[in-house]
Amino acid sequence: MLLESPLTLNDCQFCNLVSQNSGENPLGSAGCYDQWLMIELPQPWEAKFWTSREELKPFVSLMSELISQGKLDKFRPLAIAPDKIYSRKDLTRIIYYHRPAELFANLEKREYLLPLDKINDLAISLITSSNLDEFEEYRQNSDNIREILVCTHGNVDIVCSRFGYPIYEKLRKEYSKENMRIWRCSHIGGHRFAPTLIDFPSGRFWGHLNLDILDTLIHHSEDINKLRPYYRGWSGLSYLEQIFEANLWQEIGEKWLIYPKTGRVIAQEKVENEEEDEPNWAEIEISYLELESQKIITRQGRIEAKKEVMTLGKSGDDQLFTVKIYQVIEKK
Repeated sequence: MLLESPLTLNDCQFCNLVSQNSGENPLGSAGCYDQWLMIELPQPWEAKFWTSREELKPFVSLMSELISQGKLDKFRPLAIAPDKIYSRKDLTRIIYYHRPAELFANLEKREYLLPLDKINDLAISLITSSNLDEFEEYRQNSDNIREILVCTHGNVDIVCSRFGYPIYEKLRKEYSKENMRIWRCSHIGGHRFAPTLIDFPSGRFWGHLNLDILDTLIHHSEDINKLRPYYRGWSGLSYLEQIFEANLWQEIGEKWLIYPKTGRVIAQEKVENEEEDEPNWAEIEISYLELESQKIITRQGRIEAKKEVMTLGKSGDDQLFTVKIYQVIEKK
C-alpha cells in the first residue's frame, strides 16, 4: 500500500539513495528468466524503446504475440550499446543466453555478428528455436567470454545513468580484457538498487554498488561474505527462492557457484494482490547436484518477514511504500 511520504522531494530526489538509507536489502530483487536476448542498438534509448524501433518491428510484434499467448515465458530482451572496441560498424551483435536444463549453474550462450537486415530473422529464430542453421556462418566463438552488463538507462530513471555510468566507466577502463567485456545496457529492473548490473553467464544480479566493491565482484566473486550487501539474487530462481539461495551460498562457499541447482516455493502466505503484496512467510526448497559425490541434495527453509522499511519506487516521486525484510529459518 502506498503511504504519504514524510520527506520532501529534495530529500527523496533519488530512489536508490532512499532505498540505501532506509536499509532496504536488494536480495530477492533479481529478475527470473530462462532466456535472454541482447541486441546491439545505438543510443539514445527511449523509456519504452522496443516499440519505437522501426528496424525491430517484426521481432517485437512476434515477441508480443507469443507473450500474450503464454508461449514465451521468462524471456527478457535487452539492448547493449555498441562499443568502439568490441563492435563492428557494418555488423550487429546478438547475444542469446538460455537455461540449459532444470538444474544448472550457468546459462548457455550463442553469439552472432550479422548484417542489420538479418537481425529480425535471427531474433525470431532464436525465440522460436527454428531455422538456426541458416545463421551458422555468423556464429561467434565467445563461450569463454564473461559479459558484464551495467544498466545506464537514464530515460527510465535518472539514477541509472547518474550512478550507473561511473560504475560502467571504471569497469570498462580497468577490467575489460580478452575474456571479459563490459557493456552499457538498457533497463534491467529495480532502479532503486542502482547502480546495478548483471554478470553472465552466471546470471547473477548486483546492486547498490560502489567503486570500492568492484574489484571483489570481478576478481573474487565467490566471496559472498563481502558481496552479500550488494547481491540482488540469481536469475535462475524466483525472488523468494533467491533469499534462501544466498544463505546456502554463504554456508557452502565458492563451490556453490558451480553446483547445478533449481528451486521451488513449497508454500507461502496467501496475499490479496500477488502483483504488489509480499507474503509474510514462505517455505522454499532448493535442490542441487553436489559434484563431488554426484548426489542430488535437497534443502528446505522458511523465510519470514522480520520488519518493514519504506522505500521509493521512482526518483522524484512524493510517495513512499513499504517493503518487507526477510530472515531465513532453515528446516533440518
